Amino acid sequence: TTETTTTTPLLDRRKLGAAIFANSSKRKLLNQITHPRILYVMLKQVVWGTYFSNKDIVVCDVPLLYEGPLFLRWIFGLTICVACEEQLQRKRLQQRNPDLSLQECQERIASQIPTAQKVKWANFVIFNNTSSMEDLEEQVEQIREEIMHRIYGVGLSLLQLLIIIGGSVPVAVLSKLYSMKYEASNSSSSSTTTTT
Repeated sequence: TTETTTTTPLLDRRKLGAAIFANSSKRKLLNQITHPRILYVMLKQVVWGTYFSNKDIVVCDVPLLYEGPLFLRWIFGLTICVACEEQLQRKRLQQRNPDLSLQECQERIASQIPTAQKVKWANFVIFNNTSSMEDLEEQVEQIREEIMHRIYGVGLSLLQLLIIIGGSVPVAVLSKLYSMKYEASNSSSSSTTTTT
């Protein structure tokens, strides 16, 4: 609508966010409009990475993996949840978006499944409660090694074995932070790739 656009044809993300995070029916409608296209682009990248690349791991950043359609969870062999305490999550959200009120931050966090539940469902968890990049890098490397062990060793379920084709396994990642960090570390490793 004209209420959520500026004088240029770009979307005013702040106005749109204020409208949808305070109203679950508007948020659901927006998701119905945008998610099919987003899924199409993501699945195209997963298929390309799995079948046509020479990489071992295909990583997707899926912030709403558990809030999205059920079939989405069956696509990925493994899931990684990057988690932090709710108070820290709110603080980081406010730092990233200083124009958001405390109420708007809480609405955005409340619109998703609680992190504690995502932690229970994930195969791996990265706890990002500190600002130490060394600690984060160490956790990422441990998980990368474990995933490589599962691909080339033991520990895969039948479903995960069926998904592995051409030496690749899709992995869902529940945090943009991990995805960005993974891209940075990817430049020094030739065995992994990130699709977003």
